[in-house]
Amino acid sequence: MSRIYYFCDKLNCEINMANDNLNKSKRETFIEKYRSHRPELPEDDEEAMYGALSEDFDEYDRQMSDLRASNDKYKKDQDDFLKAIASNPDNARYIEGMMNGEDWLSTSIAIHGYDGLIDYLSSEEAREKYKEADAKHKAQLAKSEELDKESAANAEKTDADIAAAIESGRFTREQYEEALGELFDITDGLELNVCKPEWIEMVIAAKNHDTDMEKAREEGRKSGRNEGLEANLAKRRKSSAPAGGPQMPVNMGGRTSGEKQKRGSSIADLLNIS
Repeated sequence: MSRIYYFCDKLNCEINMANDNLNKSKRETFIEKYRSHRPELPEDDEEAMYGALSEDFDEYDRQMSDLRASNDKYKKDQDDFLKAIASNPDNARYIEGMMNGEDWLSTSIAIHGYDGLIDYLSSEEAREKYKEADAKHKAQLAKSEELDKESAANAEKTDADIAAAIESGRFTREQYEEALGELFDITDGLELNVCKPEWIEMVIAAKNHDTDMEKAREEGRKSGRNEGLEANLAKRRKSSAPAGGPQMPVNMGGRTSGEKQKRGSSIADLLNIS
């Protein structure tokens, strides 16, 4: 009997829930459904709910705008591609050959024949027609050779500089390899328009370090000059002080008794700075 009562109670609960849902207004149904998607919203706070709705609609509008822009771009790319294929009756065969894994030369021979292709490429008409393309190819080859030579020279100097830095104790071989790996990650990322905030922080920290080091060196130079000046002042005071009795401070406008200032003497002379 207990099991029968259990199933009856469960059935009554489901019927009551169904009746409650039927009796709910559309507003109540919407709010309940929306709150199930945004459980972080506080209960009985309509301002928070309407604020969240506004944010959701703004995000929806942004996504729809991006989607429309993407669709327009895809449509334009598709139209341009179809126009390019239709511009020459053989283009479709080249595309078909590429899709089937054939190389372009095999497709060209299938279209024009081996002898026909050789005869045409050997003609003055072809030489004149493709003269500009051939010049670009030769320029690219020359540029590649120049870059290869420069790269080889740079690599030789880099190896020597790194070896000297490791030998002098600036960093270890392990530190060099780890840092080099991070630099490669940065260059690879930048080629793909990836720039991580920590990369910027690393550059800023390195720049600040160089600035701090230069500031410390400058302060050290100033400190050294001040110490030398104070030593000369002390030497001047000692040599010019009379036996017993007070004396006027140096550079305060007075002279000790019996001392005559030389006319035209320089500051260096007065301070005994050699």
